[in-house]
Amino acid sequence: MAGWTPSYWKDLAPRLAKTTGSKVITHDRAGEGESDEVSGPWRVENAVSDLEAGLEESGVTKDVVLVSHSIAGEVATNFVVKNPGWVSGAVLVDANVPDFFTDGVLTAFEPVVEARRAALLEQESTKENRRLLAVLVDYAPVHRVFRELSWPEDVPVTVVVASETPFVDLPEAAAMWRDGQARFARGGPNRKHVVAENTSHEGIVTERPDVITGAVEDVVETVRQPRCGSLSPANAARTSSTKGPGCSQAARWPPACVCPKWTGLVRRRSVQRRDSRTTSSAVIVTPVGRVSGASGVDGGRHPSRTSSQ
Repeated sequence: MAGWTPSYWKDLAPRLAKTTGSKVITHDRAGEGESDEVSGPWRVENAVSDLEAGLEESGVTKDVVLVSHSIAGEVATNFVVKNPGWVSGAVLVDANVPDFFTDGVLTAFEPVVEARRAALLEQESTKENRRLLAVLVDYAPVHRVFRELSWPEDVPVTVVVASETPFVDLPEAAAMWRDGQARFARGGPNRKHVVAENTSHEGIVTERPDVITGAVEDVVETVRQPRCGSLSPANAARTSSTKGPGCSQAARWPPACVCPKWTGLVRRRSVQRRDSRTTSSAVIVTPVGRVSGASGVDGGRHPSRTSSQ
């Protein structure tokens, strides 16, 4: 979102690493925070590709817990659908969810989007304004595609909603946002709905880090619990058979907790993929081996910066 920098997650990332025993990697997607600007319309496919590259470069391709804020909800949803088996759970922090983008919402937003676009075009061309304009390109068609996605039933997800929606001056849109978040939470098994009181859309992570931390801890603990084909090493050693009927999955322990949202900056390394034009950055939370700390990686199509703590 507008004006956000790597400092957005700087306090929460080490806190999550400590409380979950996880490695935390924050992802600064192209055009956000300290990452380089990318020309042309924003496309979720490119954002997913960048995240894939970053995770592959860091060796994290399973047992991931995604923590996504705002538009990163679209990245997380597309990523989970495209990469079954990579993600064990997620926390969507006042994030875009498919259930919000109904025909009624998209129709009501048409004049709002056009007015916003016209206003931005009249202003000085800055990195931030160009980023906002890129998101507005093909807004309705893009989100008609997004709303058709279904969150996998076997991936636990907690929806954390700010008490103040992104639409402070649009009460009808605010009500639609709350309804969409609630519908998504009710739309499948393994979903929870949490309202973070006294928070805004832009500031929820820094205003109520306790709520975010609690939600992430809950999801990490959930995915660490023994389930069909998923045991901790200690439990696996004590249990002769834990697989359900027809289940042949390997144990998944422990999960990796990933924050695909913008920020965090400490160490940086980059990799150029063969099919890439530029590189991308990531900051990720991974509870692998129950070690605390954080690290970051670069990789993908677009130039961006990664840091670790």
